[in-house]
Amino acid sequence: MLHSILFAPFSDAALQARYEAALATLTAAGTEGVLLGNLPVAGTVLPAVLVQPGGAVVLLLAAGGGQLSIPVLETESWWLEGQPLAGFEPDDNPLRQFRRQRAALAGWLAQQPELPQSIGETDVAGLLVFDQPVGFAAEVEDQLDLLPATDQFQLVPQLTQLPRRLAQLPTRLQLPVATLAEWAEALVQYGPEPPQAEAEESTPKEAPSTFWGQKVRQLWGWLGAEDVPADPPYGIVPAAAVAASQEEKQRLEQLRQQVLQELQQQRRDMEAREAERELSIAQLRAQLTQAPSATAEVAALQARLAAETQEKQQLQAAIQASRTEAETRNQALDARIQQLGQQLAQLQARPMVATMGAVGGNPAPTATRPPGARPAPANPPVPWRLQWQRGAVVVASIAALGGGLWAVTQLPAWLGTQRPAAAQTDASAEPADDNAEAAAPTLFDIQPDTVALDSAETRPLTPAEEQIITADSLEQQARPGEILDSVAAETPEGDI
Repeated sequence: MLHSILFAPFSDAALQARYEAALATLTAAGTEGVLLGNLPVAGTVLPAVLVQPGGAVVLLLAAGGGQLSIPVLETESWWLEGQPLAGFEPDDNPLRQFRRQRAALAGWLAQQPELPQSIGETDVAGLLVFDQPVGFAAEVEDQLDLLPATDQFQLVPQLTQLPRRLAQLPTRLQLPVATLAEWAEALVQYGPEPPQAEAEESTPKEAPSTFWGQKVRQLWGWLGAEDVPADPPYGIVPAAAVAASQEEKQRLEQLRQQVLQELQQQRRDMEAREAERELSIAQLRAQLTQAPSATAEVAALQARLAAETQEKQQLQAAIQASRTEAETRNQALDARIQQLGQQLAQLQARPMVATMGAVGGNPAPTATRPPGARPAPANPPVPWRLQWQRGAVVVASIAALGGGLWAVTQLPAWLGTQRPAAAQTDASAEPADDNAEAAAPTLFDIQPDTVALDSAETRPLTPAEEQIITADSLEQQARPGEILDSVAAETPEGDI
């Protein structure tokens, strides 16, 4: 299947007509590949380029017909019917133009990421195609024989011979048809220039700082403050972005219209050929019914009828494929146009923020400058956006450090309140023990003189009685400086 992409309309209506005629001829012949029209490459524009699975071809579409003569192959202009060949400068000719376009095309194809093979200048052929029948002078063949084999430059005297000449070109590449289809879709979506990553912004030089300042910046970077680019100023919509979106939307609309026109033209051509085929089939059937019973003639008519029927089926399949391709392209372009329309509406809906005046009673006079100019900021805004996981780690570390410092400052207060309590407990425990010892008087302490032993009764004491008497005597020994509660309670303050 042939994919056709016209990047911009031709400024010359005649060249536009020749391109459409070549497109119709290649489509009718069932040529496989991608036909690129008005391709901008390296500062020049290539009117027609055909990339096939076997190689690339530069198509030079010439106008007119008649006798072609080539006085000098490379240095002088070529002549058609006694006049310089139309469409070329006086000091230029098709061969020199082909060599320039071949170099530019090879460099552009080498930068296409969708193509699996590297394409050089030797893989690019050139065909000079005339839209009307052309005859060659005697010196033309001799001049063309002087060309090196690497040039692969040929003359096509009539447009209808273009598919046959393309089939005769040597195979230099092995490009799958599916890969060419994907490449064509990428060209429709992104244009002739492949999408490239945006250039990285240069980092401003940092002023020298102290050790701690450097550590703080490292911590700030660890938190993720330098992981994202700077956001545009809030509320200020760059005019360049709005203009670029508008231009992109207009370009896609124009491309959509061109694709629709091409597909409609292809469909009309196919329908016309189908009508001719129907008429031819009807005529063959009429001849078959009216023909005599000659076996050879009947067999020839039947074979011709079968061939016409098969071609009709192929044409119907091509029409259906063309309709499917048209629907797919329309859907892709509509989606892209809607996306650009939404982005453009968002950009235009943002409020424009007016710059505030200087703070103070009277603003300082400023130098006048053009309204379109905008002063560059002294210090560009530093991009920052915290990473909450790292921020949580830092906050937890700071909280733990603060809690430890607070506990250290409160430790003396806690120790000071516990020691007096322990001392008071000991002090209260000692008098309780003394009172307990003093509050247990023996029988001899309470009534020391009430018990009188009879001197007559002098019996020996038992060991138990001796032990009790010894314990009581030991308890009666007063401690130095100790006053018993019972004695203090019974003795008045003034007694001696």
